[in-house]
Amino acid sequence: MNNIPNIQQKLKILAGASRLSILVYLHKNKAKTVNEIAEGLKKRQFTISRDLRILRSAKMVEFKRRGKYVSYRLPLKKDPLLKIILDEIK
Repeated sequence: MNNIPNIQQKLKILAGASRLSILVYLHKNKAKTVNEIAEGLKKRQFTISRDLRILRSAKMVEFKRRGKYVSYRLPLKKDPLLKIILDEIK
């Protein structure tokens, strides 16, 4: 029962179409940079960066820095709720 606020926060974040589309894109494409995500979704880089910040703060994406590039991926093993939701969307 004490997990409900955490689940509620995640569902609110997923209610944004742009953030949900980023998660679906990463689910299909594994690790990608902000530019690759923006190109793949045909959205502005600013919008993608803003949404990734929100997703990062909720621990719904993981990131890895390689020099000046940052790649993002999903923590599906650490977040079973996210995995269930994205598997249903496929």
